[in-house]
Amino acid sequence: MEFSPVRIEPVMPSSSATTSPLFRETEVEVPVVLGLWTLNYGRRVQLIILSFGTIVSAIGFSSLQESVFRIPGFRFGGWMTFWMYVTYLCCSAFERLLTGDLMRHGRLRHYALASFLAMSGMYLTNCSVAYISYVTRMVFKSSKILPVMLLGTLLLRKRYAWQEYAAALLMAIGLSVFASGDLVDSSVAGGGRSSVHGIALITTAILAESGTANVEEKFFFRCEPSASQAEVMFYMSLMSTGSSLALLLLSGELVPAAEHSVRRPEVVPRIVASSTCGYISVSIVLTLIKYFDATQSEIVKSMRKILQVAVSFLVFWRPINARYALGGAAVAAALFWVHSADRSRHRGLMSPQRAPRDPSLRAEVPLE
Repeated sequence: MEFSPVRIEPVMPSSSATTSPLFRETEVEVPVVLGLWTLNYGRRVQLIILSFGTIVSAIGFSSLQESVFRIPGFRFGGWMTFWMYVTYLCCSAFERLLTGDLMRHGRLRHYALASFLAMSGMYLTNCSVAYISYVTRMVFKSSKILPVMLLGTLLLRKRYAWQEYAAALLMAIGLSVFASGDLVDSSVAGGGRSSVHGIALITTAILAESGTANVEEKFFFRCEPSASQAEVMFYMSLMSTGSSLALLLLSGELVPAAEHSVRRPEVVPRIVASSTCGYISVSIVLTLIKYFDATQSEIVKSMRKILQVAVSFLVFWRPINARYALGGAAVAAALFWVHSADRSRHRGLMSPQRAPRDPSLRAEVPLE
């Protein structure tokens, strides 16, 4: 599932508090997931439960979604987008009811803009699987740091450390090599033919999602009063459900997609189950980043990405050619490099002697 990044302010320890190097100190608040589960356990047990939960739910999301694309005759990215947003709408509405979060803080016109960008990104992402393998799509989606850095440099005039620019270059090279693995993989749609069309779709999708992230940060999360994640998801999903349905009608995809789902009744339940897993994974990651150290959160997020790709190769067996191996290794190394530089920056921001120089330097949670 493809959402935009959400950034959360790092917790600044007070001079009188003694903060563990592994865990943030919280004396009153106890982690609550989806407004349902209160984790009244020790800090280490909480970390283990949250880490296990986000990894398992993320793997469930990607495995179920890939299984839909492998159903014979399924080539309906718009149909999947519609049912994903219907599921997100129901999940976010349920979470808002449980938590009593019933007031709207964001403006409708801002939600309309964010919804357009998010729906465009998800629609293009789902359509790209007709041209590239699902695992290539996952690797590209894990590399949103590239457009984020590009937009930050060109539009916001941000400056990054040389290590981050070098890691971005390595990541771009790794993505190119990994994507070329589809050219020699006969299991990919159209096996062996050029996947330039698919790469163009997924690249445009990532750019749209990066724009969504900027809109969310500016209008929903970096303002007073700020909106909750459930509120943002509810209104974006509400508008995206309507726009994706309109797109289904205009494109002529609705009737053949519905007929296919009637012939293969497992399609819609799998999409709904996959989307539910994705929503749960996002909520757990947000809880993890809120209550624990950014370093621990980054480790869990990286482990989640690696395991999602590994499970895809194991469950939906495909040969691992040299291009997949070399490209995947380069992307993994680049992600580790970026996270190392980010951790160093966070250590500087968390120092009691130093105040944050840039309020946009926040822990980033890639939403599914």
